[in-house]
Amino acid sequence: MSSFILIMSMIIWYSFRKLVILYVGPMLFLNLAFVPSLLPVLVKNGKNLL
Repeated sequence: MSSFILIMSMIIWYSFRKLVILYVGPMLFLNLAFVPSLLPVLVKNGKNLL
C-alpha cells in the first residue's frame, strides 16, 4: 500500500514538474525578452523622476 502511494506521489510530482516547466519556462523567457526593451523606458522615467 505504501509503495502504491509512493508511486502515485512520484507520478503527480513528475507531471507537476512538467506543467511547471511548460508554463513557467516560457513565462520566464518572455520576461527575459521584455526586460531589455523595457530598460530604456525605465531609464528615461528614472531620469525624469530624478
